[in-house]
Amino acid sequence: MTEKAFELHAELGNAASEVSSLLADIDRKSKVEDRNRVLIQNFHAQLDQQLEVVHETVAASVTEQEQQLKHFRNIALEADPLINKLQNNLNNQEEKIDVFAQHQHEVHSRTLQMTRLISSTILNFFDSLSLDFSKLTLLMEEARTVNDQELYALEKKFKEYAVNEERQLLDKVAEMLATSTARKIKLVGSPINWQCI
Repeated sequence: MTEKAFELHAELGNAASEVSSLLADIDRKSKVEDRNRVLIQNFHAQLDQQLEVVHETVAASVTEQEQQLKHFRNIALEADPLINKLQNNLNNQEEKIDVFAQHQHEVHSRTLQMTRLISSTILNFFDSLSLDFSKLTLLMEEARTVNDQELYALEKKFKEYAVNEERQLLDKVAEMLATSTARKIKLVGSPINWQCI
């Protein structure tokens, strides 16, 4: 009985020690759980605050976006007439540009045709002028040849005429000298006749 009592006492002591240890573990776990609970509560509180801030920020952003969208819509409504006016002006300008381009194309075509015609006329003129110049040069050469021939013939005739004139003049001088000599001879014989008288 005593041994059993000691054994029971020892078992009770061990049990008491285990219970004390278990209670200590439970107490420690309880403190950890309390700390975790506080941390979780604080986390929830912070999360709620942050979610509230996010919600307010999102709401403000949405409101601002709506206001901006409304403002842009109003601007778009105001800009529609201006855009339509600008589009009409652009269409009118495009039509004017097309008409101007067509007109310029026609003018360019007429100018090109006229330029070609003038160039052809000038080329024909210069070809004709070159041909006429060649003919004129040939005529001038022929005229120079004829002129040289006529001048040579005239010079020859003049020399012949001069020779004839000189011969006639010499003949007249000789005749005059002969007449003068005969008269002198006759005059030389005249005193004899005076003495006879």
